[in-house]
Amino acid sequence: MTRRIAFCLLSCGLFLFGGCRKETTSWQQSAQSIRSHAIQYLIDQQQEDGSWQSETHGILKGGVAYTAYITDALIESNDSLVNTRLTDAGIRFLLTALDTSGALGYTGKYVVEYPVYATAYLHKIFPELTVAFDTLLRPTFEHFLLSQQFNEDRGINSQHPAYGAWGFGEANLPSGEVGHVDLSHTRRVLEALKAGGLSADHPAWNQASVFLGQIQNQDGGFCSSSYTLGANKADDQTNQCISYATATADGILTYLAMPKRPENKLQLAIDWMIENENWEAPSGIPPNRPGNWEKVLHLYHISVRAQAYAKVEALGLLPHSTALNWRANVVKILLQEQAADGSFSNPWGAPNKEDDPLLGTALIIRALNAVLK
Repeated sequence: MTRRIAFCLLSCGLFLFGGCRKETTSWQQSAQSIRSHAIQYLIDQQQEDGSWQSETHGILKGGVAYTAYITDALIESNDSLVNTRLTDAGIRFLLTALDTSGALGYTGKYVVEYPVYATAYLHKIFPELTVAFDTLLRPTFEHFLLSQQFNEDRGINSQHPAYGAWGFGEANLPSGEVGHVDLSHTRRVLEALKAGGLSADHPAWNQASVFLGQIQNQDGGFCSSSYTLGANKADDQTNQCISYATATADGILTYLAMPKRPENKLQLAIDWMIENENWEAPSGIPPNRPGNWEKVLHLYHISVRAQAYAKVEALGLLPHSTALNWRANVVKILLQEQAADGSFSNPWGAPNKEDDPLLGTALIIRALNAVLK
């Protein structure tokens, strides 16, 4: 008996998360198994031309946005199932879809397909190929993404609620005009510019911080937009910026992409997330409201919260009590939701495209990439 107790205590002491060794190994093995099954599903869905094309949503049928997002998620996983033949095929498809401005999403035969999102992810992927990226593609991608920021070059002054942000990338907007604007697009561009090595002194960073200041509340949480008010999923019909979890996690990740992040504002956002922790539904979005956004954003919420937690934890800013349990909580939910073919989808998720197993599965792979860090 004494020997058994000593062994269990030793095993518990060797691991930071969970209880004894058996329990810790269990959630890690489950996470790896779930992710491998999900990755294999996406591999099986890749088209002969290297793309992933939606069969659920027409706007994503061209494959540009999905291919950029999925290729990046698979590279990020660093899983043995993901080989260079697979990812190179995806990148080749994306390069053939570039237009003369260095952007994706404008040349498809179907519709304009999330050009800022797609181009940002391709820009994020390419620093791995340093020679080709630095000499041929960095200036082109960078120029396009910077041209899409709403600032003085677009006829937008610092008092405008969209100042410093990015949006969908609507073509040919007149000077002074603004299309869709949200934190999600802004985060992806800033992460891509960071990966691409944009100078810390470039004015785009300070301009983006103006937008972030407009959408972070005094309670530390974020909403999504100070201009496109319909993008705010916790809206109570008063058109106010109300804090909710997915936007706040995006806000944290955006701050972490900044070369000079405001530590006090970052900490306020982290505190909001910890005080409003709920993995089953995005905190701050009232249930049973028109749109059912607390259900629509189910997979995105798990994905973005996990990504934020992993990065905050790596900086030593996540409370110990939270660090002990969050990974196991994620795995527990995902074990119940994975389909037999390895995919994930959300039957409520059509407004956010989560009903498409291609996107749903990619979102969860990103969550598991964070869990397994």
